[in-house]
Order: sequence, then structure tokens, then C-alpha cells
Amino acid sequence: MNSTMTAVSNKRTLPDFDKVLDTIGAWTLAIVWISPLLFATWAALQPSGTALGLDFSSPLTLENFTYVWGAVPWGGYFTNTVVLVTLILAGQLVLCTLAGFAFARFEFKGRDTVFILVLLQLFILPEVLIVENYAIVSKLGLFDTALGIGLPYMASAFGIFLLRQAFKSVPVGLEEAARIEGCGWMAVLWKVYVPAAKPVYLAYALVSVATHWNNFLWPLIVTNSPDTRPLTVGLSLFQPSPIHHPISARHLSERFPMPARGDCCARENKNQKLNFDRYLIILDLHIYPHQGSAPCAIKKRGEQTC
Repeated sequence: MNSTMTAVSNKRTLPDFDKVLDTIGAWTLAIVWISPLLFATWAALQPSGTALGLDFSSPLTLENFTYVWGAVPWGGYFTNTVVLVTLILAGQLVLCTLAGFAFARFEFKGRDTVFILVLLQLFILPEVLIVENYAIVSKLGLFDTALGIGLPYMASAFGIFLLRQAFKSVPVGLEEAARIEGCGWMAVLWKVYVPAAKPVYLAYALVSVATHWNNFLWPLIVTNSPDTRPLTVGLSLFQPSPIHHPISARHLSERFPMPARGDCCARENKNQKLNFDRYLIILDLHIYPHQGSAPCAIKKRGEQTC
């Protein structure tokens, strides 16, 4: 009897091997993921020529941050980006809420067909629509404006689908009770469906802000002045020198509000810039087929602009 109890107590005190492996693996992946950010922080705080030496006794300095913030109007870029993501999110919440509510609770002819057509938007890459979007924005007179940057993203098929599914999960009895109390359809939507879908709104807002904060190619094409340029475009145009220190300070300054994506945004922006000249040629041929060249608003970077 005593031997049995001793064996059981020993089993209880032994650590779970699977949990130990999970903990070690999680810490290893976390260290690997954060190591580039740690090195960028170290390089940004080091004097010129000392970062790669990893001399931990060298003094720390904020000169790189002072140089970066004085060279480019980062404050304006931050403001433009905040205004842009807020404008896009507000438009998406309004349009997706109304569309999702209509698809979830109203019966009308062709509803399922229209909903399938909306979902087909998920299969179309945004880059495919750049030429047409540019032509529409130019004709509307929204070139080089925050509204022109955000307009193509406000009718989100993903948001409509997400909110439709959330509204369909709300019990119909709550809607009927509100109707009995004399609420109209907009009051039912505002007082019943929107409060019930608050977690969905929060999750969608996080995804939307993170996505459009790091968007690069479309803002690069449709903006032409620092007054409307977001952070990602300003970051790509700022190339002070081949040394690591100002560049690291620049990356840290840009990533501070949205650190979740790490260095993925920089690599994504670099890949998108490789296709930028190709889109400029397409835009030139599509919008100005009878002219020798497009106006200076869409000329290649490095040439004279309006």
C-alpha cells in the first residue's frame, strides 16, 4: 500500500515532458522572432561603425533618432497614416454593417447570387485592379488625397461576410422583441445586432488597421506629395546611407505603433517596389494612349514631379 502511494506521488511530482518541450519551443521561436528587432534597437543606439562589433561597453546614443526625425517629416507621415487607417476603418464599418445586415436578415430576389458575387472579390488580387482604380480616382479628382487612397478598400468583402455570419448567429427573438417595442430597422440594427457583434467588430478592426497601416503599393502610386504620403511610402523614399544606424532608427520609429508584423513589411515593400515601374508603364498606356507620356504625377521616381 505504501509503495503504491509512493509511486503515485512520484508520478505527480515529475514534470510533464510534453509541456516542457512546448515551453522550450515557444521560447526558442520567440527569441528567433524578436532577434532582428533587438539587433535593430542595438544598432539604432550605437555610434557610427560600432554596431556590428557588438561591443556592449560602448556608450549608447540617440543621435541616430535625432538625425532621422530631422531629415524627414515623420510626424506628418504618422498623422497621414492614422487619418488614412481611421478613414478606411470608418467606411468599412458603416458599409459592411449595412450590407451584412441586409444579407443576414432581409429576403429579396437574387440575394444569394449577389452575396456570391461579393465573395468573388476575395479571389481578386488588389494589384489586378490598380489600373482601373487609378483611372477612377483620377476622374473623380481624388488623386493625392487620403480619400483617394482609402476609397478602394471601404467595401470589404471579408468584412461583409464576417458581419453577415455574426448577425445570423443573433437569435431572431431579440429582433422580434425590439420590433414589438416599436423599433425600426435601423434601431434594431443599432440596439440589437451591433452590441451582439462587438467581439467581431474588434477583431475586424485590428485586422483592418494592421493591413492598411502596412499597405504600400497603392499609396505609392496615388500619392505625390508629403502632405498625403503615409509612413510606408515615406520609409521607402528615405535612404540616408548604407550604414545600419540611421536605417535601424528609421525602422524602429516606423514600427513602434504596429510592431506585430516585424520585418515582414519591409521585405513586402521591397518586393512591391520591383513591380512599380511596370505599373507605371501600364498606367501610361491605359490612361494616356494618345499622348507621348503620362503627366508628371505618375512619372518614375527620381524624375521631376509636379
